[in-house]
Amino acid sequence: MASIELERMYDAWRKRDQAQCQKAMFSVRYRTVMNELSANLEARRAKLYDLFEREKAENLNACSAKLHAEETARKEAIVAEAAAIKELIKSKNAEVAEREYQRLLHVSSDEYRLCRPKIYKREILKDQRAINEFKKQKEAYEKARDMILVQQHDGFSRRLSEADQTRIEDGKTNNKAHQNFLLQQIAEREEKRKLEEVNKLNDYKELEETMRAEAELQKQKTLQRIETRRKLSENLQSQMEAVRMKLKREEDENATIDKAISKRWQMKEPLNPDRREHLKSLNRDAKFFLEYQQQVRDHRRCMAAEADKQRDELAEEYRRKQQERGRTRSCFVQQLNKETFEAHKGALDEKLKHRAALKAQKLEEETRDLLEDKRQEAEMRKALKTSTESKRKALRLSLMKQLEEICLRRKQEAEEIEREKAAYRLADEAYQTKMKNLVCDEKMWDECSLHPWRRIGLKRTA
Repeated sequence: MASIELERMYDAWRKRDQAQCQKAMFSVRYRTVMNELSANLEARRAKLYDLFEREKAENLNACSAKLHAEETARKEAIVAEAAAIKELIKSKNAEVAEREYQRLLHVSSDEYRLCRPKIYKREILKDQRAINEFKKQKEAYEKARDMILVQQHDGFSRRLSEADQTRIEDGKTNNKAHQNFLLQQIAEREEKRKLEEVNKLNDYKELEETMRAEAELQKQKTLQRIETRRKLSENLQSQMEAVRMKLKREEDENATIDKAISKRWQMKEPLNPDRREHLKSLNRDAKFFLEYQQQVRDHRRCMAAEADKQRDELAEEYRRKQQERGRTRSCFVQQLNKETFEAHKGALDEKLKHRAALKAQKLEEETRDLLEDKRQEAEMRKALKTSTESKRKALRLSLMKQLEEICLRRKQEAEEIEREKAAYRLADEAYQTKMKNLVCDEKMWDECSLHPWRRIGLKRTA
């Protein structure tokens, strides 16, 4: 067999052995890295799932408490109004309360339907996109690493250690950045949730104040309307009674006058010879009677005007007293409403302070639990890192030993090949010497008469 064929076979065998070794080492390293990444991703996914479940439970409890409080307040308001006012006002307020309850119920349902499930789905999609992006980057990194490692032939162990150390440092930096990002997201979400609760509470307060003011105003208007109707009815009855008494008195007076006139005309004429004097006296009496009637009518007219004036003065005095009484009543009602609102506001502030204290305590407990989880995770990571480092060191030592053995074996094989080449060279020289001695004409010893492999061997030995 020619030397070139042996060299070609040796090079093919060496490259195949080196590729198999690299493939085995990278497969072991790839499985280790994938196991570590899978463990980290599973732990992070479990934490995110627990956090989202806890937030969802808190939101459900808050919504149920709000609905219960709204239902209780609505029922109490309806019962109080039903006990205080009449059927018409009660039905109107019941319609208003029912309409407001339906609006609040729809608003609460829309807020719950549009808030948490979509946010949860959006966060899950964001995490999935991040995981997919990480997988793409990992595949690109592995392809680039494979290309670099295929192209290089020396310094493999040193570059492998440097790349491993760089990867560890980058992993620490990325984990720290991701942890800070998650903590920032948690803080922003908590701040946003607190702001939403404060806004909802303020809206609920404004709505409650508006409903209370509207109900009080409607109540005052109804009472004023009832009082005005009662006053008008009393005034109308008093006027009708006065007119009735006046008509009766006029009828009595007219009857008295008619009776007097008829009595006067029914009187017998005295036997007076002087009839002319008698007629004059009758005319004079009739004149005096008509003057008396005119005086009576004038007196009645003056008395009626005086009575009307007194009646107007009494009505004006009554109206003024009623206005004073209404203003006093409105001032008292406003003061009472103000005191009630201040008492209700104080109780609500106390309730909010107590709720804020409970939330702060709960947040502190959650922070403590989170810190404890982080400490345990750091301990587990440290233990895993220690075990991984020990495994890596053992693997590196075994790889170094294998590389040393491979180098020694290759060196021995190279020495054997050199010895074989020297033996082939000596055999070729002996053959050429023998052929020169056997051939008579030395010109026949030409390269063209040799085999191509022989020509290559002659060129190398020349």
